[in-house]
Amino acid sequence: TFAALVVTVVGSYYAFGAWWQGVSSAVELYRPSDPMQWLRPSGGGAPEEPVSRHLCLFFLAYCGVDSVLGALHYPEQIDVGYYHHALYSVLLCYLLHTRQTLLFAICGVEELPTLLVGGNHLLGDGGNPRFGVGVVFFLTRVSYHCWITARALDRLDPLLYWVSSVLLITHVGWFQSYLAKGSLPSKRQSRAAARVATGGSTGMQGGASAGPLHERALWSMATRHLLVFVAMLVGQALLHSTLTARVLRAAMQPPAADGERGGEWCRAAAWAAYVCVGNLLVVAYTVRRLARALRDVYTANFISDSLVARRIIYNISWEDPAVEVAELRLGQRDVILTIASAGCNVLDYLIEKPAGIVAADLNEAQLALLDLKLASLAALDHAAFFALWARSDAAVFEASYAARLRPLLQLDSSRAFWDTNGELFASNLFFAGSAGFGARLLRLALRGCGALDAVVRGMRRGQAPDPRGWGMRIFTLCLSQMWLWRLLAPLGGVPTSQIDLLRRTPSVWISRVCEVFCSRMWRADNYFYYAYAVGRWDPHCCPRYLRPEHYEALRSSAHRVALHHGPLASAAASRDDFTVASLLDSMDWMGDEQIAEQLAALLPHMAPAGRLFWRSFGVAVHSPVLAQLRPTLVPEQDRVGWYLSQWVARAHPPDAPSVADPAEPSGFRRFLCVGSGYAPSNTLVDDAAVCLQLARHALR
Repeated sequence: TFAALVVTVVGSYYAFGAWWQGVSSAVELYRPSDPMQWLRPSGGGAPEEPVSRHLCLFFLAYCGVDSVLGALHYPEQIDVGYYHHALYSVLLCYLLHTRQTLLFAICGVEELPTLLVGGNHLLGDGGNPRFGVGVVFFLTRVSYHCWITARALDRLDPLLYWVSSVLLITHVGWFQSYLAKGSLPSKRQSRAAARVATGGSTGMQGGASAGPLHERALWSMATRHLLVFVAMLVGQALLHSTLTARVLRAAMQPPAADGERGGEWCRAAAWAAYVCVGNLLVVAYTVRRLARALRDVYTANFISDSLVARRIIYNISWEDPAVEVAELRLGQRDVILTIASAGCNVLDYLIEKPAGIVAADLNEAQLALLDLKLASLAALDHAAFFALWARSDAAVFEASYAARLRPLLQLDSSRAFWDTNGELFASNLFFAGSAGFGARLLRLALRGCGALDAVVRGMRRGQAPDPRGWGMRIFTLCLSQMWLWRLLAPLGGVPTSQIDLLRRTPSVWISRVCEVFCSRMWRADNYFYYAYAVGRWDPHCCPRYLRPEHYEALRSSAHRVALHHGPLASAAASRDDFTVASLLDSMDWMGDEQIAEQLAALLPHMAPAGRLFWRSFGVAVHSPVLAQLRPTLVPEQDRVGWYLSQWVARAHPPDAPSVADPAEPSGFRRFLCVGSGYAPSNTLVDDAAVCLQLARHALR
């Protein structure tokens, strides 16, 4: 912190001098006639002064001392410091040798973020990335560094220019990592998000009414912070592009040369080409890293943001319930535990008249969606129910919500949600939420390819358009690009963990995409794609729960659905006789330890003959925890097609790990495939002996 304070103060002095004297002075650092003469000793033409030279010596000493102290006292925290200190030690020695220390002095203000981080550590808040530090880091180590590098290009030797460019790229990478660590939320925001994730105060009971208001305020603050970062990244891209354009324009004007100086002209032209290519590569790489930083922030926070803001993610359920109904043979003796999602699958199960259904979800908006569907079953006739949920008829909602639907809602949070979100029906519920945004992007892509009208006509007729048409060819080609899925999938509510599963077998995924868009989605009963292509459901293509022949069965069984705000593990504690647990695709979202925790809490509440069903973006069981259940691959193909495999397993297979007492710390850990914890520690002599044996083996 002290070193950062010294460098920041002195660097701010020099940076202010460069700014005060004008841009032209800042880039002409090494001319004796430079307007920045006041920064130099009174009598000399040497391009430095004692203060800047002593600053370099001070920082060089700091790098050496900090490396030694870090190795002795905090080796686990200085891993990046070795790289940083070694690079700056070499750079400082070069600057001292060539007497160009003014450049380091003017860039000393870039240590301001380090000073702020050190201050946070001293105040006991060092482990929590802060929004202000991220802004200062970006403005100093990215924008300011980029400006100085570009404007001083004609006064820097090639080595210093490329070192400065490498440092710029490094700073962009650090900024991306900083965003990934969560610089948007503060400590208070983290606590509020933790309350929501654990099913804490919903703000609807007792004196907790300030809870949701506080959480919404925090979410609004995080949104504003994200918008500020977006503005900064866009501004940086424009700044870097503008500076690069100026550099290219100057480099493309070689000096006038007569016949005797043709060699000098060729060298100047070669240097211009070298600078042009290098600058274009640097700006392209920098803009790409900044775009990835934005994508990473969104993908890491879109679920938690939706939970805190109580926003719908899925407007329809994208898991085909016909597969579970057929494979598990659901009946009147079944008690089902599942995820609420958009409620489509819950209502489809309800047609089979099970003894009970518990629908859990972390997102209160998703529970509100299912809650309103259940209330609609009790209060509306089939014509009104179909108009509301198949046509997104806002008139039906406005006419019946306050007097007939609101009193029948099970949850207070559902009333709070629909009191303020009735406009979702007016703007078409099929295009609401993250999945709805993905649907809009899909329609936009189809329209751009000139294939939207053909797709809509084909959907209504149940007939695929000609796949040889140029529009469908372009559309299929785009959807077969894995990088595009990784970029756009989170906008449709698909986490990156599922995309990572697809990347294990890209050829399988590409062939499945082509098969889905060339044949499967055009089935007459494929209501999933029909909804997003046409913007509604029609009587000939809709979920089972919207058909009139099942309506009375649904109405008579609607009271058997219980809603639970929280994870499946906590919802499982509500009963001890679950015969079916439909996990949808939730296992793809979790790591091994999370899966083990969920199973340890769930399985003790399953009946002896209970079964689990889940879907996956992987072609095989992706978790060793799930593999211990000895699941069976379901050969039935669903209508959606995105899931490359579907699995069913017995809740209590023979010789499975015991979870009789999940409260014990070792309860869920019995599912984890862990070793003894022994880690060999070799000495340098041991490593040399191993290398010698490998060499002998290679020479046999």
